[in-house]
Amino acid sequence: MARAHVQASPGVAREEPAVGRLASASASNAELAAHSIFKEFGLAMPIPISSENLETCKDFPYLKFSDWVRVLGKADMLEHLTGQKSFATMKVILTEFWKRYRALYPNHEVFRLADSGVLDLSCTIPVYTHKDEGRSSKKKPIMILTTQGALGKGTAAQRRRNARGVIKHTVKTTPMKMNFIGHTYTTRYMFMAMPRSVYKHCPDTFFTMLKLYASDMKSLAYDGVDVGRGNRIWVASLGSKGDWPAHVKSAGLKRSFQNVPKRATSKTPCSGICHLCLAGTEDFEEPENAVPFEDFVFLPEWLDTCNVKDPWVEEPAELEIPHDTSDKPSYFKPDFWHNLSLGAGKTRAANFCVMFNPLAAGTSVETRFEDMTADFNSHCSLMKRSAYMKEINREKVGFLKHVDFPDGHWSKGDVTTSLMLWMEKYGAQKIAESGSSDEILITMETCYN
Repeated sequence: MARAHVQASPGVAREEPAVGRLASASASNAELAAHSIFKEFGLAMPIPISSENLETCKDFPYLKFSDWVRVLGKADMLEHLTGQKSFATMKVILTEFWKRYRALYPNHEVFRLADSGVLDLSCTIPVYTHKDEGRSSKKKPIMILTTQGALGKGTAAQRRRNARGVIKHTVKTTPMKMNFIGHTYTTRYMFMAMPRSVYKHCPDTFFTMLKLYASDMKSLAYDGVDVGRGNRIWVASLGSKGDWPAHVKSAGLKRSFQNVPKRATSKTPCSGICHLCLAGTEDFEEPENAVPFEDFVFLPEWLDTCNVKDPWVEEPAELEIPHDTSDKPSYFKPDFWHNLSLGAGKTRAANFCVMFNPLAAGTSVETRFEDMTADFNSHCSLMKRSAYMKEINREKVGFLKHVDFPDGHWSKGDVTTSLMLWMEKYGAQKIAESGSSDEILITMETCYN
């Protein structure tokens, strides 16, 4: 891009030396050259890179969150962790935040530390850990571990309201702003990016890094960091976010979605599908002790089993970080987006496609799916959304035979979002065209309007 810019406007190289240097850098090792040039022109944060000798990787690099906080603090950039530019305003916001948080979670260790004078809540930044096994540029699995502020600059919807002249209230009456605005590079702070090749055959390497992370976060809660000008900042974690596979791996969960029964009966009793409660647990000797997970009444049976039994054999390394000691499993937060887009929403979308298939144009299930595909792709194009799933068919929805339960066979959460947006329009249109009085179809369509 820099090279094309200089070729189009040769004078740019003199006016903007950094662009000129990038344009002349070797394309064979562009990343190394870019790092060097960014540092030379003061465009890179001076975060020291730490390293650890792992069994499968020597000098494995990582970035301590304490170093991120120290550098951001000394550069007067803590707004990226709290949403507040002024240090004084930040202290007011944090004081109010912890006052509210204490009313909800009085057993969090941060309050014991505050009451004993170990830390100052007005200078203690609340954060979340986030773990996710994503994909590298070469589509290879890679485990990402980051930290993000619980507070931020709000949401896009909030900004739109402000732009319309909505009155801004004081911190005493206004909810804390969420951390949904800003580039990922300025709101999520990398600890490590571990290729699967490093931990696939040696899981201990991953847990070694988790222990290093937990130790650093514990130090931030107990000791804090000096950010200059006589100020000290502490950090307290509110929990660890991530999808279920990441939690299962990092916390050693024995109760998880991976235990969901696939058949009506089995030789081995289910050990539970949720780390927060005993939903799904079975007892063949005393069947009355079983806790059904398919229980959606207002007061389900599993509700009384929350936080009664630890979901692990050995306490997870992350719990070295100060947390709510009265409910340890809740430190590992469910990711509602994944639960919807790759869970309940995915199943619902697949069932919608099967249930509404008879109303589509065509003489067979296959041809009617083709008609639905055309309408879906047209809707995505109109909404300027990428369809990702180019074809709705038996295999994709999980309906190879008429006895199959459609559970959706796509792996990208955004497909569910696109399908649900389309279903809202498609369901109403097909019921109106057919005049169908099918109670199930009408109920499904109503749910999306």
